[in-house]
Amino acid sequence: MKSKAIFINCVLVVILLSAGHEYGQAESTVNTGRLKIGIVGVWKILDNPQIIARYKQEVLKDQQNARTTLEKLTKEIEAGEATLKILKVGSTDYMECNKKVLKDRAIFQAE
Repeated sequence: MKSKAIFINCVLVVILLSAGHEYGQAESTVNTGRLKIGIVGVWKILDNPQIIARYKQEVLKDQQNARTTLEKLTKEIEAGEATLKILKVGSTDYMECNKKVLKDRAIFQAE
């Protein structure tokens, strides 16, 4: 009796799988036209003067920002050193100003 039930279940599974197999596959899309594939050379892109001008403008702006930052740090360091000459060596104000000058020098050297 059990072998009959197992056989019937196997037959049902085979029938269901074969019926569902047809609907389980994806339908391929029909390509009506040609594929739009193109080859673009790097030099063709780089020869575009608008792209080059925009890139050059960004680089110059970044360089100017870096110069401005370095000039500002240089002025702060010079002002701090001038303040150090005025203050008494060993005082708390002298130590705070010295820390600030050393910190600014470290930032300047890092950039």
